[in-house]
Amino acid sequence: MKPLIVPLEPFIKSSKTFLSAAVAASATPISVDSIHTFSINDYVIIGTEGKENAEIKKITSTPTGTTIEVEALAFAHKIDEPVVKIAFNQRKLYGCLTKDGIYVFIETKNISVDNPQGTYFSYNGEYEWFKATYYNEVTAIETDIADAIAGQAGEVQHFCSIYDIREEAGFIDNPYISDGRIHLLRTQVESEVKGSIASRYTLPLSEIPEIVKNATIMIAAGRLLYREYGSDTEGLSKDGIEKIKEGRGILKAIREGELILLSSDDEELDLVNETEAMGWPDSTTKDLSKEESGGEIKFRIKDEF
Repeated sequence: MKPLIVPLEPFIKSSKTFLSAAVAASATPISVDSIHTFSINDYVIIGTEGKENAEIKKITSTPTGTTIEVEALAFAHKIDEPVVKIAFNQRKLYGCLTKDGIYVFIETKNISVDNPQGTYFSYNGEYEWFKATYYNEVTAIETDIADAIAGQAGEVQHFCSIYDIREEAGFIDNPYISDGRIHLLRTQVESEVKGSIASRYTLPLSEIPEIVKNATIMIAAGRLLYREYGSDTEGLSKDGIEKIKEGRGILKAIREGELILLSSDDEELDLVNETEAMGWPDSTTKDLSKEESGGEIKFRIKDEF
């Protein structure tokens, strides 16, 4: 079985509004702050992406006033939860034996917005490389497979989710900080984390331990807070510098072997191969002639003089 998680990218999301009243599970009409740019047959994410009750529903009639008719909701939602227009509602998975070969269709799945990591696929076959396109079930529009990024099964795309960073920074419901901005910051921090632990552990990591995830979240959230509030937050929950220090402290402990990266089976992840120290004399010395500086070793470092 080959698992693959494909993250939801910011470019497929556009207009955003908020629920102006709470709605119960199974409800079809929802009241929102604005219906501007929302139309019949559009898909919308209702709820905060990454939370368990987030769901994608289709608009079933032309919105009027401040009301949008959608497919029956699976979950109840509170007032002020976001409603975001999304261009597609499904992902199509393709596979190939090589990274640059011709990709063959495998299956279609509904986009998961309740999983902060993305939409989960599992595959049992010979393909080693995969691409995922976006698909709109109503319009039958699909993104170009040539634009999709190739990845291998079991490959973890990111050390943490955008939602994880938002939550740590206290920006879950902040509409002014875009997912795209956090995505770029996450990529930068992941590069720092990789560079920090590469001297001890073989990259890419076979799986992402919680320690690495936590360090990434702390540094990314700290940098985000620092950009928003600056340095005048010492001792407050908005203290970005303190979170950065905590995250980098974790990385330092990993590099120095004080914290060990364990797999889900409680086995240490693969360490960097250590090159055997070269020196003279060595194990072959005694077999060489004196002309070649050989002969029995006369003393060892452990001897006292």
